[in-house]
Amino acid sequence: MAVGDETDCIKVMVYGEEQFNKVEEGRLYLFTDVEVDVMYGETVMKVTKHNKISMTNGIKVPKNVELQSPVFPTKKIKSFKEETAVSVEGTVIEIDPGPQIEFQKDGTKVNTCKFKLEDETSSIWIKLWRKDIKQLRRTSVGDLVRVTNLLTNHYCETVSLNSTDFTKIHQMKAAAVQNVTMQIVGIIKAEKEQSELDVLINHKPRSFLIRSPLLAKAFRVKLDDNFKDRLLKKIPFSAKGKIKQNKIQTLKAAKATKT
Repeated sequence: MAVGDETDCIKVMVYGEEQFNKVEEGRLYLFTDVEVDVMYGETVMKVTKHNKISMTNGIKVPKNVELQSPVFPTKKIKSFKEETAVSVEGTVIEIDPGPQIEFQKDGTKVNTCKFKLEDETSSIWIKLWRKDIKQLRRTSVGDLVRVTNLLTNHYCETVSLNSTDFTKIHQMKAAAVQNVTMQIVGIIKAEKEQSELDVLINHKPRSFLIRSPLLAKAFRVKLDDNFKDRLLKKIPFSAKGKIKQNKIQTLKAAKATKT
């Protein structure tokens, strides 16, 4: 859990169900004779059966006090040890479609979802676990966000970030409409109402949604049962258009194409 007073807040590790059940969220307590230690690069208060917990009053916690690990550039994060506590700021450049199911060591199934964040130094994948994936509903490609209270994860020489019980996604600036030149290199799905594309912008891959009638007009193909096959014959396809978040709003061929 986490506790705060007038000055700041701190993570708390409670040892023992009996002690843990004494505490309710939103109430004020006095913790006596506790220990403080550094775990995963963060200062943590330890509460054991030897510590006293009593209810109290008179503490006013400011509304803006929030538990937050230090913010680091993504390039610096990649040099940290496994399970180092960090926060990060950057632009969302990719979001995996839909939650994935992963199996834990005990065989239980867990829902996860990941997205990619980019800052001025590099980019990094962030994986959200369990209830944390709901936070992505308010997040779109192109948003500038701060993601707090993550842990570094090492796998096959690749460093990523995992969410914790205290992870929050804060939107700092919503994605704006951008005029871009793009190259459509893949068709993920092509249905009569909406399609999904793999696109290169400045040599960086991203996935976008687009209304299929708009896509058909730009490609100069019929929107029929063979729609996807007609699109595939014309890619890679260079185009100009307007994008916002993960959607293409306008699309026009960058040069003449065969009809």
